Amino acid sequence: MDPVLIALLIFSLLLAALLFHFTRSTVNVDPVPWVRTARFLILAVMIPIILTTLLLQAGAEQRLENTGFKVHPALNSSAGLSVGLGENPVWVFSSTASAESIRGFYEQPENRSGWMPAIYTGNALLYKQDGFSMSILVDGEQVVFALLRDEWPR
Repeated sequence: MDPVLIALLIFSLLLAALLFHFTRSTVNVDPVPWVRTARFLILAVMIPIILTTLLLQAGAEQRLENTGFKVHPALNSSAGLSVGLGENPVWVFSSTASAESIRGFYEQPENRSGWMPAIYTGNALLYKQDGFSMSILVDGEQVVFALLRDEWPR
């Protein structure tokens, strides 16, 4: 899970509690309109979105492993909403490892069960299996996995 989102969730919860306390401390007085709006946005919009994103991120590693690719030990957390869902899933992980380390890890057959290497170029790797392609791109501190169905003619 993304540490920034966890911090944002904690901040949002604290701010919502503070706004709730602020509006409840004034007896029989309608709270300032912007406070009501802010409280509504935090409680009804921001917190559910952050929680949903964190829950999706929590399952990203398992969804990647379900494809046959092991998660590199230096992949720290899923980043953003690219968590391996949908028809053509994409995963984005933050990493502390070098591109060479990640490439070396996925060149080992035991770390990519059943996937055959197709292309190795620089920081990009491409594997194929049963009409699907998995591309792995290492860009700085981000590692991107994309699973695509091979639909073009051969």
